[in-house]
Amino acid sequence: MNLEGSVSPASGRGRLIGREAEQASIAAALVPPDRGLTMLIRGSAGIGKSALIDEAVRQVGASRQVLRVAGSPTETALAMAGLHQLMRPSLPAVDADGPSSLRSLGVAFGLIAGHSPQLDMVAAAAMELLAAASADRPLLVVAEDVQWLDPDTISVLGVIGRGLHGTPIVMLATTEERTTNPVIDAATRVLELSALADAESRALVAMTAPGLDPVAQERVVQVAQGNPLALVELSKALAMATPPIGETDWLPLTGRLRNRLAARLEPLPTLARAALDLLALHDSESLSELLSAMTAGDGAADGLAGLESAAGAGLVDLSGNVVRFRHPLMRSVIYDLLPASRRAAGHLALGKAVGATTDRGILHRSQAASGYDPPLARELESVAERSVGRNAVLPALNALRRAADLTPSVPDRRRFLLRAAALAYELGRRDVAEHLRAQLSRLGDDEASRLLLDEFDAAADAGGHIGQSRVMTLSNLARQAHERGDRWLADVLLRSAAYRCWNLPGSATANNAVTAAVTELDALNELQRATVLGYTDPVGNAGTVHGLLRHAAATADVDSVALQDLGQVAFAIGDFELADRLCAESTVRLRAEGRIQVLPRALVVGAWAQLRSGQWPTALPLAEEGRRLADQTGLADWSAAGQAAVAMAAALRGEPTVARDLAAQVERVALPQRMTMAVVGSALARAAAAAGEGDFTRTWEQLVRMHTEADAAYHPVQALWSLASLAYAALQCGRLAQTRELTQRLMQRLPSTPAGPAVRMNVLYAGALLADDDMGEEPIRQALDLDVGAWPFERSLLQLALGASLRRRQRIRQSRALLLLAHDGFDGLGIRQWADRAGQELRAAGVPGPATDATAWGSLTPQEQQIARMVAHGLSNREVGHRLGLSHRTIGSHLYRIYPKLGITSRAQLSALNLNLSPP
Repeated sequence: MNLEGSVSPASGRGRLIGREAEQASIAAALVPPDRGLTMLIRGSAGIGKSALIDEAVRQVGASRQVLRVAGSPTETALAMAGLHQLMRPSLPAVDADGPSSLRSLGVAFGLIAGHSPQLDMVAAAAMELLAAASADRPLLVVAEDVQWLDPDTISVLGVIGRGLHGTPIVMLATTEERTTNPVIDAATRVLELSALADAESRALVAMTAPGLDPVAQERVVQVAQGNPLALVELSKALAMATPPIGETDWLPLTGRLRNRLAARLEPLPTLARAALDLLALHDSESLSELLSAMTAGDGAADGLAGLESAAGAGLVDLSGNVVRFRHPLMRSVIYDLLPASRRAAGHLALGKAVGATTDRGILHRSQAASGYDPPLARELESVAERSVGRNAVLPALNALRRAADLTPSVPDRRRFLLRAAALAYELGRRDVAEHLRAQLSRLGDDEASRLLLDEFDAAADAGGHIGQSRVMTLSNLARQAHERGDRWLADVLLRSAAYRCWNLPGSATANNAVTAAVTELDALNELQRATVLGYTDPVGNAGTVHGLLRHAAATADVDSVALQDLGQVAFAIGDFELADRLCAESTVRLRAEGRIQVLPRALVVGAWAQLRSGQWPTALPLAEEGRRLADQTGLADWSAAGQAAVAMAAALRGEPTVARDLAAQVERVALPQRMTMAVVGSALARAAAAAGEGDFTRTWEQLVRMHTEADAAYHPVQALWSLASLAYAALQCGRLAQTRELTQRLMQRLPSTPAGPAVRMNVLYAGALLADDDMGEEPIRQALDLDVGAWPFERSLLQLALGASLRRRQRIRQSRALLLLAHDGFDGLGIRQWADRAGQELRAAGVPGPATDATAWGSLTPQEQQIARMVAHGLSNREVGHRLGLSHRTIGSHLYRIYPKLGITSRAQLSALNLNLSPP
């Protein structure tokens, strides 16, 4: 039953009316046997997506193997259902003793026992099987109605879709949604399907129902408004209608389609109708489960006969142990037609068939329940907790919403709705969250719930007096929630208050309020204590927080959102290496779980962690994606912080004008709304741009803003992280006295031995640069000899400063070694303007400046450059793939192409090259 378009038999070539350009684009993608890609076909229901897919499958014939999966609204709660449907034809027998990749799939599909594997392991295993299947013949993977696939399948397909370049695999995916998900993000080409023009609509109607009178044809065209599904189905219905449909019988499009599709059910025998009723309620394509439910629910002697009748009518596909609707619209129609009593009976039968105490069984029972059922509501709460534990966030959200319907207890209902709203915001489903917010408001005023929803929505003012007042209110509400026994609410409220302290620098009142709450809530675990202590006093608590972070991340079963929090706290205490690692791991998991409201934060913090270490090439794609996703999810502050990171990357890669323009864009948004982190980022970008041009007066003026309480960029912690750069700028522009006075005041407020890595390094390096003996070499050499971690940019600054000073004092031979180290350090970071500055000093010292040939480097694609840099820094293929959302085999394929371009043959040679150089 092709409901989304029609093939013209007259052409003999499968031409779809009005879709010639789209067909040509798909055909071009399928012709090269070894140019893998992911193509997305997007459009509203009935617009012709399935027709394009079906025709593409027909056209490839025997030239490609075809694997297909189709999403269904009732299957989103069943983890891995879609992936199992897709992989079953190529899935060999699996057992506990088989290869580890097959075992991970076997466990994920419930075929063998074991601990649930991580989604990246499942994705890698699936990609390995697909690659093996495509070895003999190219492969076409079809994923229809992606928006209705389960979240785990979407995540795995997203990873697969991003790793197809250079493989003999093409993925065609379809969706109605305009929101983002991993599959949509993986698409390298997108076909947007719009309504057919009137002339094309008339041609389709005439071909579908050639005997329809012209007046009726025009009425179809007017009502259908270019939707191929409506054009086809309404034309058929009108042609078969007896007596003919009259003028006054026209219904709105949705009603007409429902009625016409429902009419196709009327000739079916009772057994077939009973089978379709249950199939519309089923959360799986398992034929055995469906037959078991039919026997339990209706006493049908031969349910299979009913399904065969439905298959004969073209309504379902029946193959092996799989049964599915040929078009999901039929499922919706049947569901709408079912009386409430039939729905309840069907869900009860399905619940019994899958196991009444299993999560699926509990969900079916909840759909059958009428009235209040508090015990069942609590079972659903447990289902939601288990679902979150296995990264099934959307099913958890739905379970909590249903639990709220089943309880008469206002506190319980408020708890269910609040946690459901939190998940909705994490998933970027603002429409759902707002609906839940409205339900909560009808339960009476609850300040904790209201403020917490504001925090999730990023709707509350985070600056000034309102920010300080909000911190104290959140702290008090956290105490109250803890007293009531709601530790989840207490934890979230307290973490939100603590984060505001980080955005509210210098507010002792706010910090004290949160610290007092921490003291009172003695039940806080390591993760909670690390988060709160790290945000309220990142300098004083750095040592304690660092230990808590490493222990918690290594030993605890950390939720992906909590992991993102830990990465952000690691950034707050200045441990950028740990922040980068935690953010990278949380990014993979958040992306897999579809938590797109939290994902931008992990991306932006990870980008700034890398930028603070001078690593702009790998930071840039993180910053750009984080900014884009923050825009899509309405996170204005994170969008601005991401844009500031992009500006900083532009400054480091030697594009000062671009950096200043981007910083100005950030400030237009961030200054009026007091977005401290974004303003700090724009100041850093302006300072880096000025330094790249050699204007150290402007550099100093921008960096000193973070030390100035009246300035919007004031942030004493981040100011400490730029102290070495401030000292170097002061040395170049003659602001030594002012800078020495500033640092002396800072030292009086710092602990005697600062524990944060970034603070330790900056205090040490700045002290060496600002030494009173007019750039004597001893303080700098001592600073360089001390082990304060890997700070390549700042170390190169010290080497450049001392080398230049020695050259001016005619100690040429000693200066050359330092200047060469400085040049290589800047060059290795890809910061060309600083490498050129060191090169100029070298030439002044009588050494020709090193020059790097960028021709080979420029031959690499941007993704190849990114992979080459990561491998050159010592990351394994699996680690690189983990960060980029690709399989390790795909990374290996990229390296196979990279080596010849660079004229090398091994990883060791790659590591020896300078791969952070950007083409001139």
